Amino acid sequence: MQRLGCAGCVYFKPHVYVPYIGFCNLYRTDVIDRAAPCESFKPVSLEDLAKHLEENGWLYCINCRKIITTREELEKHFQEHVIAKEVVIDTSVGEEAGGD
Repeated sequence: MQRLGCAGCVYFKPHVYVPYIGFCNLYRTDVIDRAAPCESFKPVSLEDLAKHLEENGWLYCINCRKIITTREELEKHFQEHVIAKEVVIDTSVGEEAGGD
């Protein structure tokens, strides 16, 4: 799925639980997914994701909230979902949940 906001950019690293909030690896700052891309927007391609999958062993489907580990899964999800190379994991979520 082609996205024009931050979620469709190779530099965007979404939060695992709140995917419209994330981190820009280019500007090294927190960002909120915008409808219009910034001047440094670089769209994520299937081949770029496949290369990352081969090198790192996994990708993350934002829509399904699932890990992708094969090229076949990537091709299936890429058509209609947003795929991320990395995710932001908030280690304090468990503490903030208030459970004992």
